[in-house]
Amino acid sequence: MGLRQGARRGPAVLGVLVALLASFLVPGRAEAATGVTFVGASHSAPQAQRAKEVVVAAGTLAGDTMLLVLTRATSVRWTGPTGLSGWTTVATTGTASVTSTVYRRTAGGGEAGARVRFDTTTYAKAVLTLGVWRGVAADGTVTAVGSVETSASPSHPAPSVQAGGGETAVWYWADRSSTTTGWDGPASATTRDTAIGTGSGRFSALLVDRADVPSGPLAGPSATSTPATTALAWTLLLPPGDGGPGDGPPTDRLLLGAASSSWPWFDAAVGPVDMYREFDSGFGYARWQDTPAHRAHPGARFEYSFRVLPQRLSTPSDPVVEQVRAFVATTPKDIVLTVYHEPENYGAGLFDAAQYRAGLLALKRIVDEQDAADGGQRMVALVLMNITFKGMWSSTPDDWWPTDARDGGHVDLVSADVYALPHATQTACCPAGYTDGVDWRRPEYLMSFVRDFAARHATPWSVSELGYLEDVRDPARKSRALRDAVAYAAANGAHHVNVFDSKGDRADWRLRWGSPVGTASSTSTATLTWRDLVAQARAG
Repeated sequence: MGLRQGARRGPAVLGVLVALLASFLVPGRAEAATGVTFVGASHSAPQAQRAKEVVVAAGTLAGDTMLLVLTRATSVRWTGPTGLSGWTTVATTGTASVTSTVYRRTAGGGEAGARVRFDTTTYAKAVLTLGVWRGVAADGTVTAVGSVETSASPSHPAPSVQAGGGETAVWYWADRSSTTTGWDGPASATTRDTAIGTGSGRFSALLVDRADVPSGPLAGPSATSTPATTALAWTLLLPPGDGGPGDGPPTDRLLLGAASSSWPWFDAAVGPVDMYREFDSGFGYARWQDTPAHRAHPGARFEYSFRVLPQRLSTPSDPVVEQVRAFVATTPKDIVLTVYHEPENYGAGLFDAAQYRAGLLALKRIVDEQDAADGGQRMVALVLMNITFKGMWSSTPDDWWPTDARDGGHVDLVSADVYALPHATQTACCPAGYTDGVDWRRPEYLMSFVRDFAARHATPWSVSELGYLEDVRDPARKSRALRDAVAYAAANGAHHVNVFDSKGDRADWRLRWGSPVGTASSTSTATLTWRDLVAQARAG
């Protein structure tokens, strides 16, 4: 509905993290005595591909330490990592046939659900694994010792290291074999990820960790393969932080924002929010600094929609491509961008779904290029009506969502405009801003459709617009719905939720309406509720 106005060789096995199997996320939060916490891991698909991709764990927060390992045939050249900038190479080990490299990065916030990938020019097998830990010293050195076996065995000791005491040890084993069917971790460690490849020349891997290791020589534990194989191994030590900035405090979380037709009213009544939903009904500004969005809230975080025909964006020779490129270069580094939100609605007769997907991916390429240039973490979103996710429209979400297999890429975020559809509003019982409560739908139900779509496609999700009306029979019902919506979004890993504080075509969704019926106030129950929810989220 929208708004209508250094590694060394030794006798063991391979590097840290790695795995296979269809981009599977492994959530988990096992606290270490040191305060270092395992957040999650993911790994790439097992088959031969031209790109290997992993997904950042849903619980990743600002300050978390991300470890990425690519294990591949030495003769195959892979380029990357891309998708997120700022990776530092920790160490590389290998042989003339297999090579493994460990990379490190500190999360800046907003990475949860992002995709990281390596590319090659031919179809090849490799394993890419990403693990995330919280509470690691941001400026601490990650000790990395790799080793390579020279003969096959079912038992594979990891390299030994000298520990300072209190670190979390991460061990990783991997092999390339046509016979490996299983890996089992040592009893002294917790298994975090296991992957078994398929076909000949497959890569298989095991990732484990152990918290709060003692000071002194730390013997590498042994993992077991089925059957015997020749493997690589990594031993990594993650030093604990002191809880200061960059050591993984919970600064990243569900973002709460708004779309408002009257920012002066909203800012006075609610105050600052995490995200501002803004629209350009065309493409009218050469620079971000010229937009009303920036002028109203300079320095804030935004979800921003503009309109350029997608078939123009996907035509490199069209002058608008360079205009959009120049505009994106001036945007905030954490902005969420989309072209033609609700394309199934506003694009009717202007373009079809295939043209839209191509245009959205063209925008994604522009954004990725800019992020690579300035270290940004911008996101590109697909925003659809919730009735489309519910199967009540003439097209489906899959028609509009670009996929690697069909379109050669995907975007960062899928989002819905979610409304509890009005009943009897603007009738004798119920003035603008109110409903009689008939056919009321709880937010857990309404938001489940986009959440389920996101889960099927292993992508982050959000709510770009959340609209509820006041119930004339229950003055607290809208307030409860807002609280329930935030609770559901937080529990299900949403990136952000924006309340819709504006008039739409069919109803007045503004927060100001309250009790008695027809009363507009900056201290309405709904207004105070959203203000409190934002404050609570910001306080952690």
